[in-house]
Amino acid sequence: VRITLTPGSVHGGEPTTLITASPLPEYPHEWYEKGIGVVISSLRQGSAPPVYGCKTGCYLPRILASREAGSKGVEEALWFTEDNRLAEACTCNVFLVLDGEVFTPPTGTPVLPGVVREAVLELCRGLGTPAFDNRPLTIRELLGAQEVFLTGSCSGIRPVVRIERHGVGAETPGPVTRGIMQAYHELLDRECGLGKQGDPS
Repeated sequence: VRITLTPGSVHGGEPTTLITASPLPEYPHEWYEKGIGVVISSLRQGSAPPVYGCKTGCYLPRILASREAGSKGVEEALWFTEDNRLAEACTCNVFLVLDGEVFTPPTGTPVLPGVVREAVLELCRGLGTPAFDNRPLTIRELLGAQEVFLTGSCSGIRPVVRIERHGVGAETPGPVTRGIMQAYHELLDRECGLGKQGDPS
């Protein structure tokens, strides 16, 4: 279920609420078992545009970056800011695993404070895995990560095994990522009865 709010007509009047419902898409099983590839988007995320860090209907830049990824035969594109800090994927948050610790860019980067992003941070605390969302991340840390994964409310948790031509770890979903994926499945099953929805692993 998607709820879209607008301020109404540009000439004034009452706000508009649009509610649409559709089945969740079916994602390929291999995304979760084998992982996905990503590219670094040629576009950059700035702090000036008011849409960054917000959930909006303005997806044109993200669509262009997704097409760029598709043209290179991979599933997603990662965004950096104009001052070269890691931000997010086209419609997902990004996490790095560095020496057993989990990191995700701070919301002030700016990035969307996704619900699965927050759930993963909570799950890490429950698993005893140190997790941080208050430290800017760079390309050096991205390429030095032993594991990388993306989180989204529809796609769940997707391991990243290649960044451009660079292999992540052993180019297979790593143990920290798999542990978080399992904990996330259990969370969905407890709260929604949807432990496998959006993530067929």
